[in-house]
Amino acid sequence: MHAQGETILPGLIDAHVHLGTSGVVSFTFSRPQSPAEEVFRRSLRAALLGGVTQVRHLHMPMEIGRKLTKQLKKEPTLGARLIYAGLMLTAPEGYGAPYAIEVASAEEGRQRVEELALDGAEVIKIAVTSRTLKKAAIPSMAPEVVRAIVDAAHERGLPVAAHVAAATEADLRNAITGGVDSLEHMPGSWDPLGVPDTLYSTSGLVPEILARHITIVPTLSVEVGETYGPTIPELSGDPSLRVRLTPKQREVLASNLEDFAHNSKRQAMAEAGRRRMRIFLEEIGRLHAAGVRIAAGSDAGSGFTFHGNLHTEIELLNHGGLSPLE
Repeated sequence: MHAQGETILPGLIDAHVHLGTSGVVSFTFSRPQSPAEEVFRRSLRAALLGGVTQVRHLHMPMEIGRKLTKQLKKEPTLGARLIYAGLMLTAPEGYGAPYAIEVASAEEGRQRVEELALDGAEVIKIAVTSRTLKKAAIPSMAPEVVRAIVDAAHERGLPVAAHVAAATEADLRNAITGGVDSLEHMPGSWDPLGVPDTLYSTSGLVPEILARHITIVPTLSVEVGETYGPTIPELSGDPSLRVRLTPKQREVLASNLEDFAHNSKRQAMAEAGRRRMRIFLEEIGRLHAAGVRIAAGSDAGSGFTFHGNLHTEIELLNHGGLSPLE
């Protein structure tokens, strides 16, 4: 093969995706999306078309994960290779309930890990967040449950990823001292018109993160997509979306863009999102300077965060202080 004057890009790994949705809706656009298996397959294919050759799916029905894995072994060109967690583990009535697996005790946590491992999970996901966008306070996972889940997972050679979007300092400490392997998203209150009240660098926990070799997956792409994504023509106007999205998905996307153009509330959220992103990029710079390990994960499938578009995340990390080579 002759590639003089061109660039050969190695396959990329997206460390955080959700294949069951396409990215055409966000938390402010409530449009129905089919959870059909076909959506998962199309998302895997879209990832591959974008140069992403492996994805790490967090929070997936096990039967779909097993089926997709079998299909990929038979036909590798079907889509990106797949690492998947089963359904997320959470506290009773905690973050993600009732769509997650609610765990009430340490013993139950160990049992759930065993079940997920036997079903083929290659990573375990937990939620420790004690607040969300819609509720000011929800139960966080008890520390002894976190430790039991982590211990059970590590005994089986499985890493544990902790959802910490909107997390408080206490939530972060719970995950970190519990021994998780990665922290997913950025912490701090998620007021669509405000700024976060907690950062990794202000929590006092960075030395602990370093000592425990914990990786942070900041998912900056979704912070952009969910708020000011509609203002970036390169996202929703990407010509490759004609291949990666179905006609119906493109129709919903166009409808949401039209809504944004006339929705003053959404436009105010977009301006606030830009302000938050400036804070997050400065935070990435501090974490990088401290030596914290950072992974590129897009949270593809969320609002205006499309499968196969990992380059936006890479570009944002570069703006935050990582060199192009890094």
